[in-house]
Amino acid sequence: MDAHNGELRMNLFEKFWSGKQEIIGNKPAQVIESFDDSYKHKKAKSPCQSPSSLKQRRLTAESFSPKKRPPLHGIMRDGELLHYTTPLHCTVPLKKLELASKQEESLSKTFTENQLNSLQALKEENFHKTYLETVTSFMSPRRKPPPSLLFYLFNNILLSKQSGCGTECFRILLRIQELHPAEVAQMLQQKITWECVSMIVKLAGCTQSHTAESFKMNASMALSYLVSVMEKEVEKKKVCLVKTSAHRFFSVDRLSGNFHDVVEWVKKATEEHREEQLDQHCGHNFCPLYLLQRMLQLSVLVSQRPEDTAVRLANDLVLAYVELPSIKYKTLLLQSIQSHLLKTKLIEIVVKNCCSIDEELEEERMTSSGLKNVVLNFKRSPPLSDGIVSTTNCEEFVMLLAYWLQSFIFCHKRSLMAKGKESQRVLSLNDVKVLRRIEQEVSILTARLELLCDSTLSPRSYQLLQLILSLKSFAQIP
Repeated sequence: MDAHNGELRMNLFEKFWSGKQEIIGNKPAQVIESFDDSYKHKKAKSPCQSPSSLKQRRLTAESFSPKKRPPLHGIMRDGELLHYTTPLHCTVPLKKLELASKQEESLSKTFTENQLNSLQALKEENFHKTYLETVTSFMSPRRKPPPSLLFYLFNNILLSKQSGCGTECFRILLRIQELHPAEVAQMLQQKITWECVSMIVKLAGCTQSHTAESFKMNASMALSYLVSVMEKEVEKKKVCLVKTSAHRFFSVDRLSGNFHDVVEWVKKATEEHREEQLDQHCGHNFCPLYLLQRMLQLSVLVSQRPEDTAVRLANDLVLAYVELPSIKYKTLLLQSIQSHLLKTKLIEIVVKNCCSIDEELEEERMTSSGLKNVVLNFKRSPPLSDGIVSTTNCEEFVMLLAYWLQSFIFCHKRSLMAKGKESQRVLSLNDVKVLRRIEQEVSILTARLELLCDSTLSPRSYQLLQLILSLKSFAQIP
């Protein structure tokens, strides 16, 4: 039984193994045969040819032109924008002075720690004169004082009642402004507030008269320094006026309360101006009235809409003009205005409200523009005092017309334009025609005013009429 079972197992194993050999052995034979056939077929072909990339082809316009790329290929990714640099042929070359100033600012360094320690020791002892001499010895185009030291010079020495070194300190501050203007501008941004400016104006004698004369001079120098620094900053940053200290203090759109304060100070400074200084040069660099007028000019310069700003300032100034007691003070106020655009707007409002005109002429004036609009005001009546036209009224009327015409030409004549945005236009052909006929208009005005004043005018009125006539040659009109 066991032998029979063993034979059956052997038979089954032989059948299984023979079938497996048949399955495995058939396929490799077919693969080998197909590989041999293909190899023999390739061997029968011609010898090996050169690759297609090395073949010499005939150049055509299509093959020579660049291949088309997908539309997104030329778009710069966000990561690539950071590494983009302007090509050399597209860069705008800097002026020599600007390049030199930038290089000096980058190379200059603040005072060393030892120098600052030496100055700190002098500061604690209140040796102001020695302190100023030491600062002068340390300072150079390559060495600059920090903003905190500048503020100490400005606040603790120039504005100190105990210090007798105001003039020397003012001179050193101007020298620092010349060498390192960026440090001075930084000091203004960090340390000077509107409350500080208001205090300096009061100490300069614009709102109070009991301050000592010597200290008034120091405060006037401090005010002059602030105004000059802001003017230079505005001139340097014409493209970005919003970042200037003048815009922070005097922008009509930003803070309307500040310019109201300045207008009020102008009125008080005009009234308190010394009587003996009305007819002579009073030192414009340190005169509080002229410094305040330069603040109003800065308000016009930093504005995005200069004409609208000038109108707003003129509406406030007109009350100060009307309330002044005499024509001398009114003349002083008009002469002190630094912005010709502001002066034209102020005189226009004064003439419109104080000098009457016929309805027909008013309609003609409303439809006219430019210099013709100004000259049509020659036909107005002078301002009245108690219902009577006096010689003083005629003098004031001629003064308003002369200053109006003069400032109009300054605002529109390109060769006479001041630096800044307030002067952007030029004299038109109609304006030139009006100036060519100015002699006839002046002769008619003179005869009419002499008739109103019993055939005599004041000497100054005739001088102002001559000024109007000279404006033709002043504007270079043939």
